[in-house]
Amino acid sequence: MSIGARLGRGLGGIPELLRLTQVVNIGKIAAQAARAVRVAETVTGVLSAFFIAVDVFFVFLDSREIHNIRRDYALKSSQQESTSNQTTGLNEQTSNNRDTTNLLPSNNQQAEELKSETMKFVTKIKDTTEELRTILDTLRDALNPNSETPNTDNCE
Repeated sequence: MSIGARLGRGLGGIPELLRLTQVVNIGKIAAQAARAVRVAETVTGVLSAFFIAVDVFFVFLDSREIHNIRRDYALKSSQQESTSNQTTGLNEQTSNNRDTTNLLPSNNQQAEELKSETMKFVTKIKDTTEELRTILDTLRDALNPNSETPNTDNCE
């Protein structure tokens, strides 16, 4: 009977060994997950540093562009002041016409002045807005042919 008891005790340890093996496997999986988390933290830190560097670079480029735009604007305003000081002998109507034409430069002059990509974009948006407004006016007139006054609800 002593042999049977020993055999029973030996068989009773098998489920305990299986549980111990499962705990060891879970431990290995947890260690691998912890390593993966550390790698993810490192990658996230590197990407964050990269994007901060890119942001700083683009802020620098934008600040240079803004500086150039302000400088060009100041140069244009000083040129307009000197032009207006030279033409004091002209009558008021001629002066007003010249100021209006200076505000609306020719296409060649305008293309030369638009060096900045941002200013090109702003000009394109303004042109597109005017085209859209013309199209909307045409559509409104087509839908309401008897209307004599234009509907300006959406116009600014």
